[in-house]
Order: sequence, then structure tokens, then C-alpha cells
Amino acid sequence: MFRRYGIIGALLLYIASISLQFTTGFIILSPGTNLIFLVFGLIGILPILEILFEYKIHFLRFYPISIFTFANIILATLTFSNFIIFALEAITIILSIRYLFYEDKQKVYRFVYIIYGISMMLISSLLRFTPLNIETNLLIFNSGDDVKPGGVPLFFQNGIVLSSPRFFILTISVQYIFIVLILGILLIENARGILKLARMRNDVSGVKSQTLSVTSTTFSLFSCQCETTTSIVPAIGSEILGIVSVPIIFESLILSLGTFIIIHILLKHKNIDFLKRQWEKSTVSLSRILLISALIIAFPIAITTGVYLGYARNFLFYFGTNLGMFTVSTFVFLTVMQYTKSNFTFRKGMYAILSTAATILMVMWYIPSILTLTVDHGYIFSIMGISSIMAGFIISLILSGVEKVQRAIIFEYISGMFPIIFVIILYYSVVTGSQIWAQFSIVSQLEFSLLLLGITLPIMWYATNYSIYGNYRMQSQ
Repeated sequence: MFRRYGIIGALLLYIASISLQFTTGFIILSPGTNLIFLVFGLIGILPILEILFEYKIHFLRFYPISIFTFANIILATLTFSNFIIFALEAITIILSIRYLFYEDKQKVYRFVYIIYGISMMLISSLLRFTPLNIETNLLIFNSGDDVKPGGVPLFFQNGIVLSSPRFFILTISVQYIFIVLILGILLIENARGILKLARMRNDVSGVKSQTLSVTSTTFSLFSCQCETTTSIVPAIGSEILGIVSVPIIFESLILSLGTFIIIHILLKHKNIDFLKRQWEKSTVSLSRILLISALIIAFPIAITTGVYLGYARNFLFYFGTNLGMFTVSTFVFLTVMQYTKSNFTFRKGMYAILSTAATILMVMWYIPSILTLTVDHGYIFSIMGISSIMAGFIISLILSGVEKVQRAIIFEYISGMFPIIFVIILYYSVVTGSQIWAQFSIVSQLEFSLLLLGITLPIMWYATNYSIYGNYRMQSQ
């Protein structure tokens, strides 16, 4: 009973705080910022939704009040200069947190969800610390008045900016708020689902067993959440990049939702046909041999033609050559080893050494001094291709001597690294305005990061779910 009264009390205090800000003139609105009334109204509805979800939609309970708590933390940050308003916000937060932490089993997920929301605000520079040294009230104006000449990013069209007295500035839009909140919910639910699989009981034996190994669980938790990193993309792109980022955002939402569905199907002990067919493939088929033959012939011809036509200075071609030769060589060598039944096993320390060597052979392509020589001299470009082939050979040696489950985990780890790298390049390029490589412009770096992010996300998604399914199948058998 106290919990329900606590929610009602938090709602009343929130209404009192907002009303006081408007009636006392603490909030100053510029023309065309009526959206703020919709935002405040949506926040006020959240406690009511929490009460309804607790009885009607049990699956979604705690999310409305978590969002309500997060919103009031942001508001308290913006209004701390007014003691009465800040005190009302603080008591609202305390009552909300009291409700959130009522059940011990769920409180860690709610805490992570709130931290996620605040982190996205800070990482994307939507909530930023800007000392103004001006005694003023809370100013609310259009987002168009707070951007660089490049234009308002697409996801912040019709957005608003809240400038607090002296210190903080917050930029928001309805569409971006929904992106962050929905991706956050999928992040939490996918993590919960993976942990449930890791602790799931085997119905056949009736004993508790680790369906996912510790290593696989860690990689799966990391990889399946990579889609959520794209929630910062709309905030850091220009108008042109904002348009490009639209399909990436929707791609992330679809992939996160797909992971959510797959995990919950497995929790119900049901099979997933397309993953089952892939997992049960164990022989080297004729079609695979034909594909390898075509790749061996076509890929070198394509690279040679590209270098001859002067595409070596194109970032996508440069990266594609490195990754393509690595992928093709790994695919070829591993197929040959499977066909000849050649399995190589090593000591644990040797696996670490080989993995490090393969990583160095791949990364050396992007060392600025080496990159300069590579794009300026065609023969060095050809020599660098050998490093990618050697990296693929080393990885194939590692994969040949491990079981299918461990192989899936390695594939999951490799595929999960690329999206994070592209997000880092994208964020660094925009925030610092610096060129990482002199041969490629900042615009090339941004376009490269967004395009490759869109390409690698589905690969990472497949690798993650393949690994999750493989661990589930092996343990259930």
C-alpha cells in the first residue's frame, strides 16, 4: 500500500514543482517552444502508467517509474539553483527510488536503466556542463538556436533546449527520447534473457546446468548490447549524416527486437529453424567449394583493378581490402583444414600469442605512417595484403582445433569488435574535429563509420544469436 501512495505522492510533488516553475516565472519560454508542455505532460503520465502496468501489463512494470525517476534527476540538475523547486524534485526522486528498490531481484536492472539514460545524455553531449556565469532563470528555446552552421540533425528537428541558471544545457526532442528509451528497454530485457538462459534448468535431467558458459555469457551480453550504442548517432551527426543515420537507427531497433524474440523463444524450449539449420551444418558441401573457388579468383582481380583505377585512397576500398582478404583467407584455410580433417591444438598461452599476432597484422593497416606508404605506393599495397592473409591463416589455425561452441564464441567476439570501433571513430571525428588519417578527410571518416556500422551490425547480430543458440543446443543435449 505504501508503494502506491509513494507513487501518488511523487506525482503530486512533480506537478507542484512544474506548476511552481511556471507560476513564479522561473521558466522563460521563447516563441515556438510549446513542445515543452507535451514533454512535461508525458512525464506526468508515467506514474499513472506504472500503476496500470503493475496490474495489467506485468512485463512492462517498473519501466515507467524508472523513466520518471530519470527525468526528475535531469530536472533537478537543471533547477538546483532554486532551493524550493530543487527540494520538491529531490523528494520526488526519493519516493520514486523507494518504489523502484522495493524488490531486490529487479533493482539492479532498474539502476542500470537509469544509468544508461543518463550516460546517453552525457556521451551524446545532450546534457553538457557550460559555465555561463549569468544569474538567470530556466530558459527554453528552439534547438535551431543551439547548433553549428551544419544544421539541425534530423532526429532533433522541432527539438528544444533547456538552459539552466549558470551551468547546464539540455537538448531534447520527442523522437530522440523514444529512441533512447526503447533501445534501453531492449538492452535490459536482452541482458535479463541471456542471464536467465545461463541459469536455466535442464528439463530433461531435472538438474541445474550452465546453458551458457561464463565466457559466452560475457561476450553475448557485450555483443547483443552493441546495437544500443547507435543511440548516440543522431546526436553527433550533421544534417547530411542525420539523414544517413536514420536507417541505422531503425536497423538497430529491429535487430535488438530480433534478439529479444530469439532469447524468449529459447526460454520456452522451442527451436529456431534458421539457426538450427546453420548449426547442424557440419560437412563441406559442393556449393561451399564452388564459392571458395570463385572468391579465390574474383577477389584478387577486384583489388588489383581497384588499385589500378586509383581507389586506394578511398577509405571504404582500403578497409574493404583488409577485411575482405582476411575473411576470404580465413574461409579458405578453414575449409581446407575441415576437408582434410587437419586439426591443430595449442596450449592456452599459445592461443593468446596467436590471437595477438593476428590482431597486430590487421591493425597495422591503420597506423598512420604505414597507411601513408600503402596508399601512395601500389606495390606496398600488395605487400600489405599478405598481412591480412597471414592473419586469416592464424585465425583458421585457432578455429580448426576448437569445438563448434568455442568457434562460435570466437566468431561472436571478432564480429562484435567492429561496430564499437566504428562508433569510436565516428564520435572522435565529430567531438574533436580531428582527422585520424591525413589521407582521408573528416567527412570520409564519418561516412565510412556510418556505412560500415550499418553493414557490420547484422553480422554481429547473427554471430551473437548463433553463439547463444549453439550453447543452448549443446547444453540441452
